[in-house]
Amino acid sequence: MEAYKSSKTIGALFHPGFYDQFVLIGFPYDEGARSSGLRAGAAYGPDCFRRFLHKLGPIHNAEFGADLSEITVCDYGNISASTMKERYEKLSNKIRLTMGRGQISFILGGSKDLIPFCIKGVTEYQPGLKMPELKEKTDSSTHKGIQPENLKLHKILILAITPFIDTDPNEISTSSKYIWRHTLEDPSFIKSGSKVVLFGVNSICDKNNYDYFISKGGSIIWLDEVRKQKVNANKFIQTQAGKVFEELINKQNVEYDHVYVSFDLESVMVIC
Repeated sequence: MEAYKSSKTIGALFHPGFYDQFVLIGFPYDEGARSSGLRAGAAYGPDCFRRFLHKLGPIHNAEFGADLSEITVCDYGNISASTMKERYEKLSNKIRLTMGRGQISFILGGSKDLIPFCIKGVTEYQPGLKMPELKEKTDSSTHKGIQPENLKLHKILILAITPFIDTDPNEISTSSKYIWRHTLEDPSFIKSGSKVVLFGVNSICDKNNYDYFISKGGSIIWLDEVRKQKVNANKFIQTQAGKVFEELINKQNVEYDHVYVSFDLESVMVIC
């Protein structure tokens, strides 16, 4: 691939495949955004990312003293199927496969409607269970997460860097506007004891959506909480978002089997 030609930049670490410690999976669809009346174009995300890989920076970073030369990342390519239903199911299955191999997967969207199916793949991952057996034991065709009693569910912490509370107490669908309701009301998610934390949410949000999200066990860290750190009742200091995010992970991930991180590019637009 053109993006992998450079021998000095991060792009050189990537190669086609599906068996390294880190695996890249593209989901080039934006039907969720389109059905929500949101801006289209996210379908180009995976291929655009690959095109700019050779410009991402050096393998040996002088400023941070980082050496990534021992890391390799395999690029599975893009999820492909005839219908969105089949694409969602294939995405969940690929994530289950990477979990079974002990890999760390990076999913490139695509609009945000892919998130519930990424979470489904992590929650329903079964060690030692081959894919045909797993398919028989899960109701993947309906995406409702109906589980038999003997199917072990994983407790996961979902950290979503996003400016919005994408949910609605009065509507559920796979569109980008309602992804968290789809997740919070999934029986697999509820039974597993998993949790969603929204990180860097803009204060301009609907109170009904906020109340619903909190009532379902979700947590919100507002953008102002990320920008400022409370010292006492009358004093705040400026802080870096990365520091706050790291503290959040260190504090909570010991309680969970896995951590799923979602990064919404709209969060960059809001901050800028």
